[in-house]
Amino acid sequence: MNTAPTPWMRLSCAVALVAALAACGNRDGASAERSILERATLQDGGPDEFQVIPRAPLIIPPSLSATLPLPQAGAPSRIDRNSDDAVREIFVRAASTAEEPNAGTSPGEQIFLAMLPSASQTANIRALVTADDDAIVREEAQTLTQVLFGRSIFNPYAAQILNPPFELFRLRDSYPNAITPSFDPELATNDE
Repeated sequence: MNTAPTPWMRLSCAVALVAALAACGNRDGASAERSILERATLQDGGPDEFQVIPRAPLIIPPSLSATLPLPQAGAPSRIDRNSDDAVREIFVRAASTAEEPNAGTSPGEQIFLAMLPSASQTANIRALVTADDDAIVREEAQTLTQVLFGRSIFNPYAAQILNPPFELFRLRDSYPNAITPSFDPELATNDE
């Protein structure tokens, strides 16, 4: 029996090696595209919602001699003047609703709440939605990458992912007269 590799075996090994090297791709940032391996295994963490807002550097005030008001013990809150009353009301309402379910609502509010369709809905709606979502993902995710790599590149929420630079310019165009402190227009028009 001949155990020497045949030309077809050598060719198939060479093709497999080239495909494996092509899937690795480069990680130095020179290419904006993700490699085949990254697309097949979904290595990215998803969009960053906070990239939509420009991050301007902190600005030092022109005068550091300005004195800030010091907080005083026992002084009322300057932001929320009725904060103690609001907290007290929350605890009183929680105690009264624990004894009697509808004690904190008026008769008109009770009638309105009874008319809402959400009162008759199931309590475990999140579990039902998650189960339906998992069923859809299982149906549509049986692709070649699922079989080969154990992971799917099917993303049911791809249409909902924001493009941060596009969203930033869309918001700026929506509010052309909005004042943005410390915003440099040259940075927005610069392609780099």
